[in-house]
Amino acid sequence: MTKDQVNRISFLSALVENEIAIIYMYRSQFNLVETHCQRGLSYARLYEGTEDKKSDLLCSTLRTFYELRRNEGNYADALQFAEEAYNYEAVVYNPVHPKVQNAASTLIECLTRKGDLCKAELFAQMTLDSLKDPKNGLDQQSEAVAKGYYDLAEVVREQRGDLVKAEKLVRESLRIRVVINSNSFLVGYSVCLLATILRMQNKLGSETKELLEQSLANGIRNFGPDGTNAAIDHFNFGMYYRELAEGQQTVGTRIEYFHLSEIQTKEALRIFTKIYGPNDPKTLDFLSELSTIRCLLSEV
Repeated sequence: MTKDQVNRISFLSALVENEIAIIYMYRSQFNLVETHCQRGLSYARLYEGTEDKKSDLLCSTLRTFYELRRNEGNYADALQFAEEAYNYEAVVYNPVHPKVQNAASTLIECLTRKGDLCKAELFAQMTLDSLKDPKNGLDQQSEAVAKGYYDLAEVVREQRGDLVKAEKLVRESLRIRVVINSNSFLVGYSVCLLATILRMQNKLGSETKELLEQSLANGIRNFGPDGTNAAIDHFNFGMYYRELAEGQQTVGTRIEYFHLSEIQTKEALRIFTKIYGPNDPKTLDFLSELSTIRCLLSEV
């Protein structure tokens, strides 16, 4: 075979292996994902195309490997893939290019979940500042800017830092996303984060409840009633009702809210058990919360 033929085979093989890995990922067959991730990344490293094409191919395979390690809860290894992908994209494209921003968002997410919150906030703030810099000429009503606001708000929330700042950031993210496409799943993400930040400030009024309802409806509309998003929304609703119950003085109202919390958390547990199985750490976290709610209810 000629060098061009070998190169073409490497390119196509990397694409195929990566697609197979993604299919197994969506099926939650994580034991089958590893081999195809390794093959896809190996083929991508062998490919010798143009700089941008090689970067895109490598980053797509690195992203899949990152998602595998994230699902395993192995953020130390996941960080290596996220950093490598970001470095490739940052060399090839300008700082506000969508591909660089996507890689930056992944890196921020990984740093946050790994618990390296100071680095995550610094990187998120630098990214947002770059997006807002007039010299870069980026449309300030674009999804890239909305994601920049969202990412920084999420890091601040995770730090339990300046929640007033986090609320302002995520509201701006939500405003932009609604203008772009009010039915987008991205709107649901901003709505969900805003509801969480309001709950953390003990703002449990009608706005927070409406946001939770919007987030759940959005998740079901975009990902189905048995999707991960719906499960997380049910869980958040359960936490909301639990927090309401704990603030009530009358026994009857406390019982009512604890029952609502139990219903929502039970539904979240059902979905996660279906997706991930009964022994997955995420499922067990939901089971623990349900047990806590039932214990609190029994003590009323």
